[in-house]
Amino acid sequence: WQSVDDDLRMVMAGRETRGFENVIHAADGGRRSLLWNVSRLEDGDGRVIGTLSIGSDITGRRQAEEALRESEQRFRQFFEVAQEGIAIHDKGLFLDANETMARMFGYKLSEFIGLHAFDLVAPESHEYMKKNMLSGYEGMYEAVGLRKDGSRITAEIIGRPIQYRGKPARVVSIRDITEQKRREDMLRRFGRILDDMSNEIYVFEAETLRFVQVNHGARRNLGYTAEELAALTPLDIKPEHTRETFEALIAPLRCGETDTLTFETVHRRK
Repeated sequence: WQSVDDDLRMVMAGRETRGFENVIHAADGGRRSLLWNVSRLEDGDGRVIGTLSIGSDITGRRQAEEALRESEQRFRQFFEVAQEGIAIHDKGLFLDANETMARMFGYKLSEFIGLHAFDLVAPESHEYMKKNMLSGYEGMYEAVGLRKDGSRITAEIIGRPIQYRGKPARVVSIRDITEQKRREDMLRRFGRILDDMSNEIYVFEAETLRFVQVNHGARRNLGYTAEELAALTPLDIKPEHTRETFEALIAPLRCGETDTLTFETVHRRK
């Protein structure tokens, strides 16, 4: 209340209208925020006879502002700990971003803010990117990005509309899938080499035993399609009475105790 008294004294000392806020305790025990406009009242001779005070209840506005601050704090915390690059832009101009995004493209965060999205996109992806941005596309798509040093990355991108500081904008999440694409390309080339071999070749994950690659010779001899084998493991193509023995046999290979095993086994065709 000291600040209220000070404001009233300033009103009494001058003619201007004063605006100030204070919090009152309501009859129901709650607290209400009020915005006051106070002006001095004088009689016909110019003598001060009191003040005119008009109060407006701004509790809802203050609660909304507090909720917005808390929401922005939570968003900022998520922003900074996310493994993906996250940025907010207005028609392509970056307004905000996390450190992961800036680092992904080889920039300091202070350098990144103010860049345009097309500064980070390879020429062959410009039109595709522009189309998605203008249409407000919200699905996932891939584009080729350019780092500060000119090197390229393959990026997986998702964009959504948001309100940022009271204005419409878009938030984008970007994941660098360059290495993933390199591995996929390597597996495709590896698969073509395997398919050209006459031997039966099986590649499976050590942990799950799921088939990663089965060549044409193996598919032909087993009678399965590649799609069918993708849902199977080596145990599924063994006679039931041999599965336990086979699993024990390949255990040293799966846990890394050995690099090579030589053994005989029996397959069960489709």
